[in-house]
Amino acid sequence: MRCLAVVGLFAVCTSRPLAAAPDPGAAQVHELREDARFAQLVAPIALGAGDRWLGGDDDELVTFDGAREVHRWASAAEPLVALSHGRWAAGARLLDRDGAVRFDGYAWSRRFGRGASPTAVAFSPDGATAIIAARDALSRCLCDHDDGSTKGAIVRLTFGEGAPVERELLAFDGTRFAVAASPRGLAAIEATTLRVWPARGAHAPVVVAIEANGDFERLVWVGARYLVGQRYVDPEHDELVVFDRDAAFAATGHVSVTGSIQALAVRPGATDELAVATSRYRAHATVEIDEKAVQVLGLDGAVHAQVALDAEPIALAWNPAGTRLAVAVSTPTSAVIRYAVK
Repeated sequence: MRCLAVVGLFAVCTSRPLAAAPDPGAAQVHELREDARFAQLVAPIALGAGDRWLGGDDDELVTFDGAREVHRWASAAEPLVALSHGRWAAGARLLDRDGAVRFDGYAWSRRFGRGASPTAVAFSPDGATAIIAARDALSRCLCDHDDGSTKGAIVRLTFGEGAPVERELLAFDGTRFAVAASPRGLAAIEATTLRVWPARGAHAPVVVAIEANGDFERLVWVGARYLVGQRYVDPEHDELVVFDRDAAFAATGHVSVTGSIQALAVRPGATDELAVATSRYRAHATVEIDEKAVQVLGLDGAVHAQVALDAEPIALAWNPAGTRLAVAVSTPTSAVIRYAVK
């Protein structure tokens, strides 16, 4: 195993070949400097322009201007993402600037059965396209335990005037997926297979076999070239797997991250950077390790910036310009901490 960087108590190591160095996009991050701290217990979070930001408070979304609450509306859900033109993606819902629900993926999923729900969803940053995996669920009621199934489908949704245009991409039965969306492509990954479809048209997907090593918890696009999947390794490590479009989406990088990744966010405008919030805890007779941090990583595994946290991270968000990063923490002190990028 080769350790690329050690910062404080945290290390990022690789045990396999790394991805080729990507073309630089936005200037890389070198430092995260705290510029605001708000005493709020909210998650998920999303940053807008200026001092505006959004947070989830139970079954409501709350708009803040700095520390001041501005507006509330129903529809809290994860993940929460700021889209272009002032819109928001809140879980499986597409929201307009004023919070009006333009598309409700929870209601839409009922077509698969009485107990159906979305199991994975992602909207492209421009809000024009979404990929959603939804399936039915077996009833837990003894009176109708034979009802229901685990059948579902992955569907592409294209938004314009009127109802979204739907295209079924894959039917499945009980499989767990993570999905990702960009203006150019849609992707779905499970334990042994990655599939990538174009965001437009009816072309067949690129299908890539993956070495079996557990389910993927998250899948994100980093720029137009790379997909990054996150999966569990052991109680003190997670793995980021880099898939390269220029290599037919073969896995070209494996980065081992010390700690459990609690949240992950791709830096807007960058082609090679994402932020992760991690925690690492070990205790037997006494607490041996209790570490929490936010890191900005390159796709080669290098740590571009890192800050230690004094509370458990539960959510991350970049502003649309990629110049600020915020983390929500919960225990022992609740806050939303905002960092300026240097």
